[in-house]
Amino acid sequence: MIIKKITPKPIRQDDVIGIVAPASPFNIEEFYTGVEIIKSLGFKTNIPQDIFFKKKYLAGEDADRAGIINRMFADRKIKAIMSAKGGYGSIRLLPYIDYKIAKKNPKFFIGFSDISVLLSSYYAFSSIMTVHGPTVSSLANQDPETIESFYNTITLKSNINFKIGDGVVIKRGESKGAIAGGNLATLCHLAGTDYQPDFKDGILFLEDTAEKPYKIDRMLTQMRLAGYFKQISGILLGSFDNCGKVEDIYQIFTDIFKKEKFPILAGFKAGHDKTNLSFLIGRQAYLNADDKSLFFENI
Repeated sequence: MIIKKITPKPIRQDDVIGIVAPASPFNIEEFYTGVEIIKSLGFKTNIPQDIFFKKKYLAGEDADRAGIINRMFADRKIKAIMSAKGGYGSIRLLPYIDYKIAKKNPKFFIGFSDISVLLSSYYAFSSIMTVHGPTVSSLANQDPETIESFYNTITLKSNINFKIGDGVVIKRGESKGAIAGGNLATLCHLAGTDYQPDFKDGILFLEDTAEKPYKIDRMLTQMRLAGYFKQISGILLGSFDNCGKVEDIYQIFTDIFKKEKFPILAGFKAGHDKTNLSFLIGRQAYLNADDKSLFFENI
């Protein structure tokens, strides 16, 4: 894991959040509902017209989508960058991203699902903590707990602690480390590339949606063979929405990691469900599977 991490400045009232579309086109009604929620929290938005472009299942050409993100990082008036939607397409942008510009102008990059590849790559190549949290469009259908968590994370409220009362203990124990990870399928597709993440000494967060149990088994097996799980300190599982019986998913993790000594706690409310709690990729955390808790260090 990265030792010298850059924590972007917290977002304040009237700060501008730039909105980008790294992946798929988005529903206009949901998008503007999300924009209004962002404004209701006291923030302004910068919405380039280019993000409304469409190229089949992508929100425009790869170089154009990446170029908007690069310009957002270079623009000092923009204090954070938020993805309009996930879907598919972020992985195609990785060769076009200017990580040096991002490191010179650190700011929170926010999203989840397909956006996981960008959260991971900015953390790896720019040393910037990123935000695993909602997209603009997903805000339209998420609950007050999600919105409150999103606000508290990007404004860097002091201590953020989660008591996962209905969590499921897959392996007992305690661990600490920088939390990282994201969408299982998206991160799996980075295996064998120059962008494969290094989760050494970290707590690995995983979530997914609409993946059958045998596919989850296959992805975890591939990731194991690719070295993803070497020397990690723990695993935290988010929601596995529409992936079949959750008990079957947990049993897969039990089988795959039966020889490991690190703790595994499931049931953290982050991912594709109604509640999608936000957290910082790279923030030091303490995972206690025994009492079903997750604590983050102050920044």
